[in-house]
Amino acid sequence: MNLRGFTKRRRCVTTKRSTTNPVFADLVKRRFHANDANQVYVGDITYLPCKNGTNMYLATVIDLYSPNLLVSRLLIICAPAS
Repeated sequence: MNLRGFTKRRRCVTTKRSTTNPVFADLVKRRFHANDANQVYVGDITYLPCKNGTNMYLATVIDLYSPNLLVSRLLIICAPAS
């Protein structure tokens, strides 16, 4: 079987960095491990465009001590009416 995934690449700018806003320090210092539970949490927000014009944002929080997902939320933003 010759199966391949298909992605319609769209370039979407979700962050416009301002030179007047402060840049926060990297408190984890790229050390993505912890010696005990509840020491270091990391999070991510992922932008998910949908075919029907809506946008979804998936936010997650993980404790670096264990691979378990602590919190996740999905927010759906409807496209403006034409």
